[in-house]
Amino acid sequence: MSGIPKWHFAMLNDAERNRAFAEAINERVNNKHTVLDIGAGTGLLSVLALASGARSVDAFEADPDIARVARQVLSTHGAREVNLFAIHSTRASLRTTARKNFLLTETFDCAVIGEGILPTLRHARRELLQTAYDALPAEVSLSGRLISAPRLRALNEVSDAVGIKVDPMNRLQTVGHFPVRLHTWPHEFVSDAELLYRLDLHSEPDNTTGLNARFRADRSSYVDGVLAWFDMDLGAGAILTNSPGTDSHWMQAFIPLPAPVYVDQGSEVDFKFRIVDDTKFVADHLGPSHHTAERRHPALATRIFQV
Repeated sequence: MSGIPKWHFAMLNDAERNRAFAEAINERVNNKHTVLDIGAGTGLLSVLALASGARSVDAFEADPDIARVARQVLSTHGAREVNLFAIHSTRASLRTTARKNFLLTETFDCAVIGEGILPTLRHARRELLQTAYDALPAEVSLSGRLISAPRLRALNEVSDAVGIKVDPMNRLQTVGHFPVRLHTWPHEFVSDAELLYRLDLHSEPDNTTGLNARFRADRSSYVDGVLAWFDMDLGAGAILTNSPGTDSHWMQAFIPLPAPVYVDQGSEVDFKFRIVDDTKFVADHLGPSHHTAERRHPALATRIFQV
């Protein structure tokens, strides 16, 4: 068996995540439901759905090693009503009479879309789910704050090392957002939180790639990017979050600006960003329509403009 990403173990040991899903499934799944479990992993959520009374479960897990583990877990718990498919759900199609009426999934990264939930949801609605279905989670929203954090930028950007220019390395940067454990890095928030994105799992994800969020700067500072986190609505008032300060196994997401931007206290700025490859939030611009005095970032000496 080959190694798997270590976050699988952190996820399975995330007591708050496990409890929240177990309680939500127990509250919302009953014997009227036929469940579609996408990204089934070890089969944990499938077992919980059966225990809550689901008539049947079709579970999809694309990683063959993890799928073998899932078969053992399902067997141990006598979950014979779970049909486990060791393929990606987007390779499957169900005849109309076999389609499911309850979507159960946790295919979310620290910024919601990174594990491919957008194409996965589009396909499931077209090929695997009934026209009317329930979903858990029902909705996931992404919020963010402007942040000054040169050390976060440096996780994915370089200029020189001991006087040697190595900036060609920047051609190999991670595109778009990436995970960070915020409390381990010096930082300063420059705004309050604003909504960046909302995904309703009962609706077709649109194909809009250009997005915008408006912030008011609460201090004058250079801004390196947006620190983002999700709030996952599990129903009945239960919210699972990876916001700063929580112990979630999910880290927060950092969406770096193309270059640091200086903002004045009290100014309103538009954060323009887009979705790339259905999996990444990429920042394009921060600022109003007009730029004024030029300034230089003290850490990276990047040409930018006051807004």
